[in-house]
Amino acid sequence: MKKNDEIVINITDINNDGLGVGKYEGFVFFVANSVPGDVIKMGVTALKKNYGYGRIIEIISPSKDRVDSPCKSSNQCGGCALLHVSYQAQLKLKEKQVRDALVRIGGFSEESINSVINPIIGMENPYHYRNKAQYPVSADENGRVKIGLYAKRSHRVVEAEACYIEQKSDQNILNIIREWINSYSIPVYNEKDNRGLIRHILIRHSISDEIMVCLVSAGKDIRHLEKLIEQLSLIDRVKSVCVNVNNSKGNVILGRKTFTVYGTGSISDRFNVKCRGKSYEISVKISPESFYQVNHSQMEKLYQIALEYLKLSGSEKVWDIYCGIGTITIALSKFAKEVLGIEEAEAAIHDAKENAAVNNIKNISFYCGRAEDILADNNISEEFFLPDIILIDPPRAGCNPVVLDVILKTAPQKILYISCNPSTLARDLKILCQDGRYEIRGITPVDQFCHTGHVETVVLMSRVDK
Repeated sequence: MKKNDEIVINITDINNDGLGVGKYEGFVFFVANSVPGDVIKMGVTALKKNYGYGRIIEIISPSKDRVDSPCKSSNQCGGCALLHVSYQAQLKLKEKQVRDALVRIGGFSEESINSVINPIIGMENPYHYRNKAQYPVSADENGRVKIGLYAKRSHRVVEAEACYIEQKSDQNILNIIREWINSYSIPVYNEKDNRGLIRHILIRHSISDEIMVCLVSAGKDIRHLEKLIEQLSLIDRVKSVCVNVNNSKGNVILGRKTFTVYGTGSISDRFNVKCRGKSYEISVKISPESFYQVNHSQMEKLYQIALEYLKLSGSEKVWDIYCGIGTITIALSKFAKEVLGIEEAEAAIHDAKENAAVNNIKNISFYCGRAEDILADNNISEEFFLPDIILIDPPRAGCNPVVLDVILKTAPQKILYISCNPSTLARDLKILCQDGRYEIRGITPVDQFCHTGHVETVVLMSRVDK
């Protein structure tokens, strides 16, 4: 088999990136824009040692779950991988992803997983839900400025008339910025030769109807910036305009320094939590660098599931590892005796401390640094209390082995694992549950990222005392 060969293939599954999966004579292929149940004629686009990639030439027999995508750019854009799949089918596929990963990678039996997994929590209206968007900026060979999202598996920018997962008002903001770049010949960054200025546009929204616009630039000094601020300030909801400086050559979007050029350096958000018959509204400040769940309504459901799993009585001591800006840390503090938060990003810890103060929280301590460094045997502070509960919400790469080792040595009564990657979740659960030390008591997938291949999962484990 070679590149550009044409074959007929049945699509039987979907992977974490939303690519359809099929086999041809035992060889696995990943095909964008395909749906489990499709029979397609496929052109081979790339071949690796154990798998390959293909493109659809013809849909011979469409899946019953295939629908027409409302987005004209969805075949090219890498923002939404599943707009062509019915939403109910998406939910079933994501729930299956979680089950399959726990069985295949985690080594758990199907019977044990089926006994503790709950149906996935979806959205009533799974559109325009993202409160954070990062739009790359580029210029084509004719110098025309393009602002949009990256094409699948590339850094080629695809523009769209409307995005069905981002906020509708983003297009107006992007049009203003595009016009400003064109009118004043603001240099657009070229990653090939590391020249130019404007790299990305970061837009954040809050439930309080506030908007933050952040220009990611290769340099601090941007000509005619006041003209852009003048236009953006006419939008009532824009409360913050910032410039983030990133002069690195890598793929990291944000640099280390951010400057506020209009309004405030953060926007305000709020969410509600309930436990033991009490309900609290929690206020938070969000800066450009803050990690904050991108789907507000699903975030509230996620946190509620976490609280229901933990059944806090008010006497518990809790560690929150990878705490971000302290959102769930603060939620836990309302119902636990004492909480400790650990986070690597200095900006996030700064926001977390401010958020605790805004909510008049006195029973939280925050520590800044890599979790694996802080929790190493010789670095754990004497101020660290022994936890009854440890909550972990790591990045997609999952937990560092040092963190898992410390959790097992600390031996809390309960562990709550929140994950955005079923594969690394399964890998880490296998370690935590080895030798029967912990048992999984509950699993609930949550569709935080509608129309993409990603899924959030909440897992409760309890210690097995022998």
